[in-house]
Amino acid sequence: KAIRNKRDEEAYELLLADEELREKFYERLSAYSRTLAIALSSASFLEATPDSRLEKYKADLRFFMKLRTSIRKRYAEVVDFKEYEARIQKLVDQHVGTGEVEKITDLVNIFDADAFAKEVEKLGSTASKADTIAYRTKRTIHDRMQEDPAFYRRFSEMLEDAIRAFREKRLSDAEYLRNVTEIAEKVKNRTGDDIPKELAHRDVAKAFFGVLQKVFMAYDNDGFDPRSASTVASLTIDDIVQQNRIVNTTSTCRTG
Repeated sequence: KAIRNKRDEEAYELLLADEELREKFYERLSAYSRTLAIALSSASFLEATPDSRLEKYKADLRFFMKLRTSIRKRYAEVVDFKEYEARIQKLVDQHVGTGEVEKITDLVNIFDADAFAKEVEKLGSTASKADTIAYRTKRTIHDRMQEDPAFYRRFSEMLEDAIRAFREKRLSDAEYLRNVTEIAEKVKNRTGDDIPKELAHRDVAKAFFGVLQKVFMAYDNDGFDPRSASTVASLTIDDIVQQNRIVNTTSTCRTG
């Protein structure tokens, strides 16, 4: 009801940034599609309903199915539509037309630079591009958090700040896009975390460094340098792990 132009897809997408609203939207779209499928299979309904009304029902399905796909991509959702996907697709193919509604496919990873850039370029508005980059990066951070909690938590907080500032209209569309693009590049290239040069090519040690430095900061005083101690400790731990690790542990145990 808050949207004046009922065919303004961008307005719907911005409104549905709210996760709870998206859940309601998915549920209601599912209910609508099921009801429409039953109605369109009823001879009495088809006879009693004017063609203009039938076309409106079908147009609504087209529009909101397309919106569902756009929302899922924009906010990097992994949603299980299997319960009703086949039923909806059959309805779309039969009454809407194959090719008019894009089928939902796996999300492109931000590390697949060319494919992701092409996907973003297809989007119409600056805000939709920014949201897609922000939420896809957010999902990457979630998936990789355990690899280096200190690094990824920092950029997760930066992303949340940027998203919040945009929603509260403290950032313009262009500023939002610029901010999240910079964050995504740093996450993708593993830069921007002020890692000591001694750890430049030691990815596992980097993860130890981030965790250790957070702990050692509590003991920061004139006689103790948390950064230096974290560097030495992270390199030492990484060396010990590398020297004692067993390759193909599972296979060794089974054959042993």
